[in-house]
Amino acid sequence: MAAKMKGKYDKYWSNSSNINVFLFIALILDPRYKLGYVSFIISQTYDEKKAKNLCEHVEKVLRDLYAHYSHEVGFINENPTSSSENVEEEIVIDVDDDPTTFLNNQYKRLTEVCELDWYLGEQCESLDNKFDLLTWWKKNQARFPIIAAIARDVLAIPALTVASKSSFSTGGHNLDAFHSSLTPKKVKALICCQNWLRSKNVPNDIEEKVKDLPQAISALTVDD
Repeated sequence: MAAKMKGKYDKYWSNSSNINVFLFIALILDPRYKLGYVSFIISQTYDEKKAKNLCEHVEKVLRDLYAHYSHEVGFINENPTSSSENVEEEIVIDVDDDPTTFLNNQYKRLTEVCELDWYLGEQCESLDNKFDLLTWWKKNQARFPIIAAIARDVLAIPALTVASKSSFSTGGHNLDAFHSSLTPKKVKALICCQNWLRSKNVPNDIEEKVKDLPQAISALTVDD
């Protein structure tokens, strides 16, 4: 059994082109890990060339998502290639500037930093098993509105460990109770969806019943 599991694991993860990149995107959207941790685990799993290509692909997908959502949310990323190192730039103060000019200059400097780079450049949250990811994004939505919109959609994608033959086959039940790892809540949701999708139209026989109504009324008798 262990050998079979190892074989299936290697079959999926050995070929980086088969990996669903959104597994990494979801991990990046966890403020406890972010891009640095994803790059680390990729470098520990693959050789240098393959790891570099996969890291570049993951970051490209992430920035493409950010560019798309920046227009959807209503913000335009003016500098999508800026480095997260800009986040830690020192504040330059000119003693000859008045307060208004100083604040305007600082705001301009901050807006040049991509929101994505700002998020990635911040310190990661501590590793805590009780950490509530959705609550964190709810509290930080105002700070990262674009990334919060990405997290809202990406983190809502269900991850199910079910064989493809069970998900896409129309030939009937393929898995026994020991081969499935669906929770009762997910099973209930899938059953309800299947009942709704496969439900047949209920015949509308109201018109026929209306035609029979006069005869039914005439057959009624009133007892004294």
